[in-house]
Amino acid sequence: MIEAHIREEFPPDIFKQALEIFIEDSDEGFEHLNEKDPDGIKKFAHKIKGSSGMLGAKKLHDLAGKIETDLDDMDLGKSVQELKNTYAELRAYINQEFLV
Repeated sequence: MIEAHIREEFPPDIFKQALEIFIEDSDEGFEHLNEKDPDGIKKFAHKIKGSSGMLGAKKLHDLAGKIETDLDDMDLGKSVQELKNTYAELRAYINQEFLV
């Protein structure tokens, strides 16, 4: 779920700190996400695309990128739910593998 080469580029304590910040920021973003605001969804997708890409979380990065560029042609509710589900999977993985 997180590409190995990204993990290897950082000392473990720095990588752990980056993951903690990512989770904190992402949780807050999802908390304030208005599912009826396409512009807000696009902005959030852009933000989470960048941060997940920096961490090597390819699945979330790719989905956020797709939502950012194709949201006008997508079902708003389904897109947000898919983003939430993908993030929840990644968050659980991060907590289990890195933040124990």
